[in-house]
Amino acid sequence: MIKAIVEMPKGTKAKYEIKDGVLTLDRMLYYPVPENYGYIVDTLAEDGDALDVFIISETAFHPTTVINVDIIAMLECSDNGIRDTKLIGRVVGAGDFIDYEKIAHYLNGYKPNFIVLSVSNDNKKIEQEIAIAQERYNQVRS
Repeated sequence: MIKAIVEMPKGTKAKYEIKDGVLTLDRMLYYPVPENYGYIVDTLAEDGDALDVFIISETAFHPTTVINVDIIAMLECSDNGIRDTKLIGRVVGAGDFIDYEKIAHYLNGYKPNFIVLSVSNDNKKIEQEIAIAQERYNQVRS
């Protein structure tokens, strides 16, 4: 179980980001996000932002909602040649069906030069990705 914060509720075309504690509209998207989208608390990914996460749920959650999630998969992506990992989680205790293809299809049309390279369900690899991002966050914070 890990804490995630929702930035974009499922079904929205509004690309929100939380920067310095403020929810800001970054831009409008062409397609609605297929699942709730946000980030993992106290992490820093290689792209300079927190680790991104799709939160699978039948419910669309409001931006800034904190949710306990179980991470069940990781998408290795490339954004203009820069590694951009996306995690997939579900609300703790929920049994919602995960449609990886729907998420990958969304991301492949998300913006130019964004490509989903692979999907992994390897728990050890996922835990390592999160641990590295947490360590990176702690190093920058201190």
